[in-house]
Amino acid sequence: MNIQEKEISNTQDIKIAFIGGWGRSGSTLLARILGEIPDFIAVGEVRDVFLRGIIEDRVCGCGNRFSECDFWQSVGKDAYGGWDKLSVKRLQELRLATDKPWHVPALLLPGMRNKTEEALDEYGDILRHLYQSISVVSGAKYIVDASKIASYGAILHRTEGLNPYFIHLVRDPRGTLNSWMKQVHMTDDLDRVRYMPRYNTISGIARYLGYNTEMHAVGSKSQHMLMRYEDLVENPEDEIRAALDFINAENDIDLSNIISNDQVNLGMNHTIAGNPMRHSSGWIELRPDNAWRNKLSKSQQLLIGTLAYPLLKKYNYNVIV
Repeated sequence: MNIQEKEISNTQDIKIAFIGGWGRSGSTLLARILGEIPDFIAVGEVRDVFLRGIIEDRVCGCGNRFSECDFWQSVGKDAYGGWDKLSVKRLQELRLATDKPWHVPALLLPGMRNKTEEALDEYGDILRHLYQSISVVSGAKYIVDASKIASYGAILHRTEGLNPYFIHLVRDPRGTLNSWMKQVHMTDDLDRVRYMPRYNTISGIARYLGYNTEMHAVGSKSQHMLMRYEDLVENPEDEIRAALDFINAENDIDLSNIISNDQVNLGMNHTIAGNPMRHSSGWIELRPDNAWRNKLSKSQQLLIGTLAYPLLKKYNYNVIV
């Protein structure tokens, strides 16, 4: 199928609540809360749909494999005439050519885009059809995408027909790094045992600084807001309403069936990739994760705080705790 020739019936820009930053920041939690609100659908990390879905056939948030999920199969059929109409090899080539951290400067500065312009247009066209079909199949006005990576967010920003609102979600780097040091079993692969990657202090803080700095650069080119994970779990309703205001979504709604004090009520979802908690449902307790205060040595806390000082100050975290 020639993607460029597919008729587009929806001429209105697709509104995307794009959660940006780096992993272990609570993006899966935020996405799922937003996904419970009327007119919203949370679909996980759309950036990885082609890899985790078509290639690896991982488990959707609904509990079914990607190939057995009615929602995602309907999306593929509407977007492309079926997922098998796409060239997996070409998708991998396009992602390698356009969607890596080192592509961010070229994505943000039009004069530097010449070498990748054709690939960006092709990849953007494929993504536009994907998001439009998610909207058609779900009936949602707002798509919540927890892809996080700034380069991917920049591609969405420059793609005609897509209107991303960037919610930059951050977390205290000491809590983030402590989480990345844990061994976390991934629950979405039925064929082999997988664990989420782990990083030590130096490699982890380099990624924390790099990915968040790039997200600030991308967010500055469009609508963007900053949210702290700690504020989300301590004052969930206030933070969610702030996000709704930012996205220009209806805010005069009763959230009591979704948020109650220190709990959130999460239902079935069709998320791809993300934290294993995307397979949990029902009332889930929210609590600040302060385990890093005891798990990390004082020297580790000081080192992380010193290296991340510019962002600690920007996000109003204390260097010494």
